[in-house]
Amino acid sequence: MNRQLREFLYQETSMTEKTLAEQYDSLLETIAVKNLPSVETLKTQNSDSLDFHDISVWCLKNALSEAFKAGFAIGQTTKPLSEI
Repeated sequence: MNRQLREFLYQETSMTEKTLAEQYDSLLETIAVKNLPSVETLKTQNSDSLDFHDISVWCLKNALSEAFKAGFAIGQTTKPLSEI
């Protein structure tokens, strides 16, 4: 697992500072931006040229693989969800 992902997963963030859904969205966006060169955000921008991208299969595979590894790592952690 890369250092950035490890730091993200184990950062000291309380649930009051950031909800689990916000953490999930942030993780997905981090993975997408890192692995999908044309993607700058996962937020809907209401523009076809900004919301739809041509993506190579190897970039997509890398993003999916990293998301799977992140989910696996979260499932293996002994910390409570509020500390992930």
